[in-house]
Amino acid sequence: MQYCQKCRVIIHGGKACCPLCQGPLSGHPEPDVFPALKNKTFSAVMIARIVSFILVSWLVVLAAVQILTGFHAPWTLIAALVGVLIWADVLIGLNYRSDMLKMFTSQTYVIMAVCLFFDYYMKSSGWSLSYILPVGFLWLVLATLGIARSLDMPMNEYIVYLVLNIFLCMLQIIPILLGWNHVIFPAVVCMAVMVILTAWALIFSFDQVRSALHKLLNL
Repeated sequence: MQYCQKCRVIIHGGKACCPLCQGPLSGHPEPDVFPALKNKTFSAVMIARIVSFILVSWLVVLAAVQILTGFHAPWTLIAALVGVLIWADVLIGLNYRSDMLKMFTSQTYVIMAVCLFFDYYMKSSGWSLSYILPVGFLWLVLATLGIARSLDMPMNEYIVYLVLNIFLCMLQIIPILLGWNHVIFPAVVCMAVMVILTAWALIFSFDQVRSALHKLLNL
């Protein structure tokens, strides 16, 4: 314990000086009687609420702009989509912050979906089908393999992402057959790469793939 010669009082805990006279203390400090309280920080729920409030306020402002301009401000839809995209990315990041692979995959699919909607709404030339989806799926698969390798993840923990990405990627054949995709080169190259990667996995890592699927499906 510590002792103040001037105030003639015993000081419990670990103090740098006397709390009464601010003078020096003799003796040996003890562990603090009361635990130190952590500084308050913003929780994930509070951040989500703040971001949601900002989004609602942003959408209200855009709606007011539309009314004031007589509904002749088409740019407000783009601004609204950007706001929703940022809001969704923040919520996904907060929800999956402990799972990097799930967070990355979810955010990428949100971006791809927004691009598809924007392309359809603006009645563009189909740039989302021609470029965004092929690049997005190829990036997803390669990034999934890179993240899994860097984190030293067993195959059964990430194979479901690979299967889902490859399956959805192969569905690009539908808009090609229906004539919706007018620039098919990126989509065809992307699907060809997926087939090659699948063949490589089945030929050179068949035992690993089978074991991962068995663990995933609890067989």
